[in-house]
Amino acid sequence: MYPLLFRDGLQVPYWVLAVGWSFLRSCPACPADRRTPRLVLVLQWLSTFAMVAIHVLHAFVPPPQALPDVYVVANVLLSCAMFAFFFLYFNYRQFTLLRTSSDTQAKLKTQ
Repeated sequence: MYPLLFRDGLQVPYWVLAVGWSFLRSCPACPADRRTPRLVLVLQWLSTFAMVAIHVLHAFVPPPQALPDVYVVANVLLSCAMFAFFFLYFNYRQFTLLRTSSDTQAKLKTQ
């Protein structure tokens, strides 16, 4: 989405929304769920830093003449990879927690 907003000159609203959302979601800066595995927290931080790096490069370093869309492609590839990983992880986590919750409820009913 950022390349389209950049083309339309809407970088400031994008950054205000992105920074505001980061503070509101409190993740990965202040994770509320202490059961989140350390690997997931590290991947959240790495993905955040990678996206910030791509945005900074896009803003301040001109792309090479041979690859004028290198930052757009990097943004798309990283965004797609992050979405796929976190989508699969949180679906897995949702269904394993659902199974654990139903097992716990079944144990409580039998007691």
